[in-house]
Amino acid sequence: MRPSTSLFESIKKTVARLRSLRRPVTLTPASLHEHFIRSSGPGGQNVNMRSTAVRLLHIPTGLAVKSQATRHQELNRRDARKLLWAEMDEQINGECSLKAIKALEKRERKRKKEAKARKKHRSKDSGK
Repeated sequence: MRPSTSLFESIKKTVARLRSLRRPVTLTPASLHEHFIRSSGPGGQNVNMRSTAVRLLHIPTGLAVKSQATRHQELNRRDARKLLWAEMDEQINGECSLKAIKALEKRERKRKKEAKARKKHRSKDSGK
């Protein structure tokens, strides 16, 4: 007998509804102000001599992010844009943001996994 999936289906419907309510987030080059600054930490002469860290400022909202994850300026620029987009998505969309939707899906997977484990242990205990 197949277990009831009504709760899971309701989560899928909730996620679909949240995705449909999302407002688009756009970053235009004119609305960004980029600063290239010196990184700190490991990386040797490359990070000590060159400005590899990137600080992005979104002028309309005042949001700022900094990325110095790698030794390469281009990769840090890309990372900073992704970080800024995620921050703006969370600020604009709130509970409909991609981060919130992924957290909801993760909680649901965890809940299902725990329920499956409880069911498995219940059947083992009743067999003794």
